[in-house]
Parts: sequence; C-alpha cells; structure tokens
Amino acid sequence: MFVAVSRYLFEYILGIRQTEHSAGFRQVVIEPKCRNLVPSARGHITTLRGEISVEYGAEYIEVSVPRDTEAVLRVSGKEYPIPPGETVRI
Repeated sequence: MFVAVSRYLFEYILGIRQTEHSAGFRQVVIEPKCRNLVPSARGHITTLRGEISVEYGAEYIEVSVPRDTEAVLRVSGKEYPIPPGETVRI
C-alpha cells in the first residue's frame, strides 16, 4: 500500500535510483527532481551494500554511498562522480 509513496520519496525527492542494468544498488544515480518544490530534505535507503544517504538544502547537497557502490550525482546539468565509500558535499 505504501510502495508508491516510498518510491516517490526515494526516487524523486531524494533522487536515489539504480541505473538500468544495475542489481542490488551496485550502480546508482543521485538526481533529486523536486528541489524547487521541496527546499530541503534528508533521508537514506539501506541496501545490501550499505546505506545510501542524501541531504540537501537551498545551498548544498550531501551524498554518502557505501563501499562497492558506483555513484554519480547529477545537479544543475552537471555530473559529479562519488567514489565508493565516500561522502561528497557540493
């Protein structure tokens, strides 16, 4: 019953989604779609590899990914690679 709500929160507000050919969140794209409607958000999803977390406000976005996870952050038409096991703040 709440799957649609959870999916919306993770994929659109936080922007966490797997790439098309990824399994188990091995490759993810972080691209919050609702930053103009939701000015700040914070959350995480727990995967088999560990926790993927996103926090953003009007002036920043911070993303953490677990080891063994390839990630890219897409913000304002730019892409920022996130090294496995690292936290990036832009």
